[in-house]
Amino acid sequence: MNIELTTDWPLEKIAVYHPQITAAFAKLAEQYPHDVSVRGLAEATISGAQQLWLVREGEEFKSFCLTETKTNDATGYKSVVITSLAGEGGQELAPLVAEVEKWATSIGANEVQVVGRWGWKRGFEREGYRMDAILLRKAL
Repeated sequence: MNIELTTDWPLEKIAVYHPQITAAFAKLAEQYPHDVSVRGLAEATISGAQQLWLVREGEEFKSFCLTETKTNDATGYKSVVITSLAGEGGQELAPLVAEVEKWATSIGANEVQVVGRWGWKRGFEREGYRMDAILLRKAL
């Protein structure tokens, strides 16, 4: 499997994967209905607010990853945040983050952060990540 940033892909190339991307976005929105929607994910990637990475085996779509770049205005510290990693592959996807790390370095980022489910912990620890914080929620 490989992972590729789609930012510079021509529309025709990404259109081939439109049904799979939409289905993967829908699955994520179903799992986290208060956090994301298909439309919101699509708008964020089209606008450039988030970067869409496709995980493929050969030419076959397997998964996707979304990243977001954040810069602390006060310090200039730049982070690339992996906000979503969804689809087939499970923990085998974690080593693919090396490509995201290379890209992050190329844009002058100081770090890559991963925001995700508890289940990601083991796979990402093997890639050198450590748990730093958790998000707790209570619906009102």
